[in-house]
Amino acid sequence: MNKAAIWAAAALGHLCDDQPHNLTRIATAVCQLVEIDERLMRFAIEEDQNGIDHTDETEDLFEHAGQIIEKLPPLGAEVFLYYNDEVDEESPGRIRLEIPGTHWDVNRPLQFH
Repeated sequence: MNKAAIWAAAALGHLCDDQPHNLTRIATAVCQLVEIDERLMRFAIEEDQNGIDHTDETEDLFEHAGQIIEKLPPLGAEVFLYYNDEVDEESPGRIRLEIPGTHWDVNRPLQFH
């Protein structure tokens, strides 16, 4: 697990109640989101090489990431999932979470890569 994913799990756990089963659900969700982000990164390389924007598989994976977010236990804030078209040092992965009204808003979103 990478440092960004650990930070994401800690942040989401902070917003959740302290019930062990909910923290386990968050940890599982973050692991799944890391895997999805890694796959999306591989797809992006192939898509760029082939001159295409997004494949159906990319869109399906992003949709699956959204379903994971929807299944999170109740949090003390609303969570938004976004796809990064461009990857750079500030947004190293393809997916990010923004939580308005918290430290993890648009200026410091949670990453998984």
